[in-house]
Amino acid sequence: MLAKSLFYRGVQVNSGEITIQTTGKITGNFGLVGSSFTRQQTNPVVNPVAASTRPLVSMPNVENLLVNGQSIQGKACLQSLTISINNNLEAIRCIGSGKYTPEFYIEKMMDIEANASFMFSATAAGWIDAIKTRDVFTLTFDIRDSKGSKYSFNFPQLEVMEANHPDGGGDDIITVDINFAQVRTAPTIVRALV
Repeated sequence: MLAKSLFYRGVQVNSGEITIQTTGKITGNFGLVGSSFTRQQTNPVVNPVAASTRPLVSMPNVENLLVNGQSIQGKACLQSLTISINNNLEAIRCIGSGKYTPEFYIEKMMDIEANASFMFSATAAGWIDAIKTRDVFTLTFDIRDSKGSKYSFNFPQLEVMEANHPDGGGDDIITVDINFAQVRTAPTIVRALV
């Protein structure tokens, strides 16, 4: 077995995503970019830190879900929610640098989106028209773990950027997929650890 360690330097987070489904754990993914890469035979890790013992969370840990300040329970059943943040970093390579890797990254316009799937209802179907009216929505919710720690999400200005008209047969479960874009005002995510 050949032992090799790979080193990435100048690493930044380019994108992040949190997905909440009706089954399984709440997941988070991050897209990283770096400005250099090397290999070596020796392991650089000395005194590794143990993995976190923080509890995992899933759909029942979502609390206080509000759209436009109102609970949607019994009106628009949320089936899945993906929050995406993309910094749209662009790699800049320079002739004469002697390397193929980027010298640096330019931060372009950040995209913040909330992609949601709702069971078909009068409330959820009514939101489709917001693609034409450009009505602004708010979305807030908390994720609380079994120890009492919590993340509070607040999206103060969401616009519908894409929404399908649902279709299906007699035995199909009909859903409405709505993609929101955060506009003008930055969202907040507040972390309170216990």
